[in-house]
Amino acid sequence: MRALTDRRDAAAERLDRARRRLCREPDNPEAQAAEMEALIAFQKAELAVSRAEAGALTVELAELRRAQRNEARP
Repeated sequence: MRALTDRRDAAAERLDRARRRLCREPDNPEAQAAEMEALIAFQKAELAVSRAEAGALTVELAELRRAQRNEARP
């Protein structure tokens, strides 16, 4: 999970730099493309983190349900 959040954080930093460049050079097609590529990379990294978190929550929920079933047995 840590690797995923590190990658997301790095992508967020790249996106921030690309956006600042785009603000300085709004008519530069290379700056526009770099911002779009950085945005896509950030969104992919954010999705990977979200999926990992959802997977961890699914496992935790399954463990809780299993524990409840075990407690409910006479």
